[in-house]
Amino acid sequence: MKQAVVLIHGIGEQRPLETLRGFVDALNVGKDIRNKPDTINLSFELRRLQVGKSRNRPVTDFYEFYWAHHMRDTKLRMIFQWFSAILLKSPLKISKKLIPFYILGWLFVISTLFFLYHSIFINFEKYKVIFIVIVLALDYLFFRFIIGYIGDAARYLNPHPDNIDQRNKIKTECVQLLHKLHASKQYSRIIMVGHSLGSVIAYDAIRLYWSLYLTPESLLCSNQTVIESFKFRKDAIFKDSLSLNGKVQKYQELQNELWFELRECKFSWLISDFITLGSPLTHAEMLLANNEDEFQRKKCEGEYPVCPPYDSEFEDIFIPKNIEKNDGTKMNVKFPRFHAPFACTRWTNIYFQHKYFFFGDFIGGPLNKVFGEGIRDVAVFLSPLLKRSWLTHILYWCVDEADEGKNHPLKRLKNYLFLDCFRGNRKRQEDWPPP
Repeated sequence: MKQAVVLIHGIGEQRPLETLRGFVDALNVGKDIRNKPDTINLSFELRRLQVGKSRNRPVTDFYEFYWAHHMRDTKLRMIFQWFSAILLKSPLKISKKLIPFYILGWLFVISTLFFLYHSIFINFEKYKVIFIVIVLALDYLFFRFIIGYIGDAARYLNPHPDNIDQRNKIKTECVQLLHKLHASKQYSRIIMVGHSLGSVIAYDAIRLYWSLYLTPESLLCSNQTVIESFKFRKDAIFKDSLSLNGKVQKYQELQNELWFELRECKFSWLISDFITLGSPLTHAEMLLANNEDEFQRKKCEGEYPVCPPYDSEFEDIFIPKNIEKNDGTKMNVKFPRFHAPFACTRWTNIYFQHKYFFFGDFIGGPLNKVFGEGIRDVAVFLSPLLKRSWLTHILYWCVDEADEGKNHPLKRLKNYLFLDCFRGNRKRQEDWPPP
């Protein structure tokens, strides 16, 4: 048995493998890290980092999905399109956590226009030096930070005609990566990890690959005990008087049971876990749709899958199908719908709490109330004051976990990656389905 971890980096000027090396080193999975050719990715700039087998962990391959090179021709007008679209929204449609930044954005625009008008048309000579300094500072800010960093998010999250080609290239390559991993027949399990904007890309890849490549004919057994009882057990979990964490724990146990049953039925879905770190999906109603009503509609229609999947009195999560086996006999099976990847894929979201404007990660946040109560939201914490600032967004695995509490982000990340999947009560190697 082998397992694969796919890491998707966030915004910025990363170089190939830069993020992956730091990630693997931080996990401290052993000294025996092998640098091997990557035959799965399309880029020759990438490598595969492999960790050998241990008593509780199978051989683990780490892959990086690198997409930064697709965002090299960003222009200021593309950022202004996205920025102005957000500023022109009603304050009632802005995420509460982003209201202070929304106000600051308007103050910046108004003060800039006032200064330009006053310095150019009223008293240019008096403010000439200040004006030149500010223009140079803004030039550096725009071209070094806004275009290099904010531009990535502005383009990927904005389906403007200028951005469609780049968005499609990134999604296509990520879906192809997942398809090649599945088709390689090397792995029994895949874990998807997305940081910042990378979590949005990972979410898109999961929902697209699930809906495009899986067919009813891949179900080759009639033993569907968990599928038959899934709706009843799911409803019972979320109607129970358990705490939120208790409900999520029970639901993730049910997801794991379903994942194993589907694998035993030769259903070719290997992604057992999806982990988001500092995910902007917490602002999805503002970033993925024009308003809250449109976002809710897209979730109900299945365009944006939720956890657990939506079902109703008239439409179940599973579709009954009558398929013909290779020997010509007929078999009745139930097949998951196109919007149900999170019926069997566990979703864990790790984030720094954002408080009092200056503290914590304002980009990431909880997802349980946005994409479904089956998501495990994990709030993490770093003790020094500087590490409570906005810098926490880039510190999910970059800070040593020594002498930190149980809510240290790296400890939580290791826990929910489940790399030691043979440990304790989890299934041992002989109980896992073959690739």
